[in-house]
Amino acid sequence: MADETGMRVLEAQLRSADSVAILRHGMNMCGLLFLWQVFSHCCPLMLLAGWSAALIVATAAAIGLSTHRGGANGPSDLRRHGLGALLQGLVWASCMALIGRSGQTTELIALWTLVSCIMVCGAISYAATPLAASAYLLPCIVGLFFMFDDHGQLPLRALATSYALSLLAGCFIYARTFARQHSTTAQLAEKS
Repeated sequence: MADETGMRVLEAQLRSADSVAILRHGMNMCGLLFLWQVFSHCCPLMLLAGWSAALIVATAAAIGLSTHRGGANGPSDLRRHGLGALLQGLVWASCMALIGRSGQTTELIALWTLVSCIMVCGAISYAATPLAASAYLLPCIVGLFFMFDDHGQLPLRALATSYALSLLAGCFIYARTFARQHSTTAQLAEKS
């Protein structure tokens, strides 16, 4: 009975994440277009093109990993979902580390604004799946260290890291509540 309840919770987690995946993928593509608009005058075009290709491949891989699931969801599907999140998180971290160095203060502010939006969208879309939320947000947190690597930017680094860690903590809180609610619902359904 506990295994069946756990599988129902897992299926609900993946359904929830899948239902809002279009937001994350759409935000990725909007972010890509935004970066070209902001950085095309100061970033080497080959770097921008290479990063863009990496984001498109990571997004396609995440979509492919999600659609690869068959009818019954299992723990391997959750890990596959987390892998798709990790790929996208690594690409955004590389954006902060590589592309962020190309601009001046105005471009850095624009990038931070975009990254904030990307992280919020990721946190929302991966909220029910804490493995995927961690896989997505932790590389972004590391990327923030590269984006704000000037010694005078320590307060910005601390603020950005606190912000991202708060998003991750929120995902864990939501996932725990989500799992409890779905577990209770599944147990009640089994009893009736």
